[in-house]
Amino acid sequence: MTSEETLLGLLGAWLDGDAPEAEMAEMLAALDADPELRREFAAQLAINGALSAAAEPEPRWMDVFGEFADAQAEEGDFEGETMARIQGNGGRPHFSKGRIIRYVALGIAASVALVVSLHLSRPIPPRPPTVAHALPQAPHPIAVVTGSEGRTPADAAMHDGSFLPSGKIAQENGWLGIQTLTGVSITFTAPFRATIVSPNRVFVEKGQARVLVPEGAEGFVMESRAFEVLDLGTEFVTTVNADGTGSCRVFEGMADVSFLNGLRQTSATHRVNAGESVRISPSQRSMEPLADKATDYLELKVPPKPILALKPSYPTDVLALGPTDYWRFSCMKGQKVENEIHGRPEIIAFGDVSIDTETGGNHSGRLKYQKNNGAFVTAETTPRSLGGDFTVAMFVQLDWLQNYTLFASSRWTEDPAQPRGNQLLFKAYASFEQSGLQGTGLYAVFRDKPAWDGGTEIFGNRLMRPKFWHHVALARNSGEAVLYLDGNPVARQCIPAIPIDFDHLYIGRSDSPHRPPEFLERGLIGNIDELAIFDRMLSEAEIASLAAGQTSP
Repeated sequence: MTSEETLLGLLGAWLDGDAPEAEMAEMLAALDADPELRREFAAQLAINGALSAAAEPEPRWMDVFGEFADAQAEEGDFEGETMARIQGNGGRPHFSKGRIIRYVALGIAASVALVVSLHLSRPIPPRPPTVAHALPQAPHPIAVVTGSEGRTPADAAMHDGSFLPSGKIAQENGWLGIQTLTGVSITFTAPFRATIVSPNRVFVEKGQARVLVPEGAEGFVMESRAFEVLDLGTEFVTTVNADGTGSCRVFEGMADVSFLNGLRQTSATHRVNAGESVRISPSQRSMEPLADKATDYLELKVPPKPILALKPSYPTDVLALGPTDYWRFSCMKGQKVENEIHGRPEIIAFGDVSIDTETGGNHSGRLKYQKNNGAFVTAETTPRSLGGDFTVAMFVQLDWLQNYTLFASSRWTEDPAQPRGNQLLFKAYASFEQSGLQGTGLYAVFRDKPAWDGGTEIFGNRLMRPKFWHHVALARNSGEAVLYLDGNPVARQCIPAIPIDFDHLYIGRSDSPHRPPEFLERGLIGNIDELAIFDRMLSEAEIASLAAGQTSP
């Protein structure tokens, strides 16, 4: 073996524990005789492991990184982990613990020397303020439970609607449905063992997972120890067997299936199109067509749309607060939804929208299709209602978690010298980088750039759930804007006295499909109900009373 082949083999043994006995003995002898190889091996474990764990905590790298990074770990724990990694399982020959300890000690020393040298080569930063006690941060949620069957009492904490951080999940009977915070829906068929790595990646050790990736979340990866499936805008199912083999069937769209080596590098990628299936044999490096049927697999479990059960007095309670506009979405007459305030305008339905009739006689506006189609919009002659202080309040439920416009005021003119765009956007927003919230929360922007010079943004600090009725509100006075989620303030922002100059109000999207593409935005997939606009900033108590109108969550 060359040094490079030996290094790759050692790293593969560390990660997977599957090197043949003779090959392992040869690699250990080379490691014992070559100081440079020992240093490179240790550096790869430390640097590659640390970087991979920090950027994308796949289970093996998490284990490696945890051993290097945890200053409290006992030496025996690290040695034991090393032995287990290289030996693989109890059926393999037992290698000398003293030899492994020596390699690990040399590796740690080389890693520490490398880190110290890199550290000393950098300018010394200012000393941070002394902190007496650092409080641990709660783990960031990655997904939310959308349904299940066959859970045991020990799984009671994973109730429907509960948020899940990165980590292991398993179940012996039934199924488990989750949705990542980027909107990817996954149904695991038990028995299964898996790890939620990030909103865009799930590691399956054993079992079957059916995946639906909505528009905007393309690039999701379902991986095993020996292969991965990369979504290209699709619905697919992946099976991972205990021996490392597996299969993939694509129902819609397409996906790329690739083998993985010990360094998690892909190779021999095979494109699988809609209606096709492949059997995956990593040990033989083969992918062959699989004669199966779509009906052979458990359907994706989609939880039923929740019911918005309101108190009988709710309309009267809303009207008592004096709204300027109030739409209940109880019915449509000629594609129009009546305004409960006499003399005020209806809203007009266009595209793929409807009125849902729910159990108990309640109704809500249903928006179904996200590709530049489907919304409720006021007529162009709508009298202005957002000129000064105002509050916009409504109930909303999202089919999946992504960026959706809930309410927008838009201005359009044929005069190119005049600004055109969105004066106000009120959205469910899922930008981790900008909001700092690891998931979908509320968001508003006044005088959205680039059409205007404002661009004042407000980001909510509480997560929203899919398939769950939330009450949302945006309230503004001359100097402040406040976002509310389920009756609680989740963001406050000082804003200048910005006039809202518009010709249309849009509910469920930000502009008309008849406008140029640069104005179009993904429409809401879900339901809206009880939309009310007020010409004043409601108090916290008043908004809390609107949110409390549900008789059950």
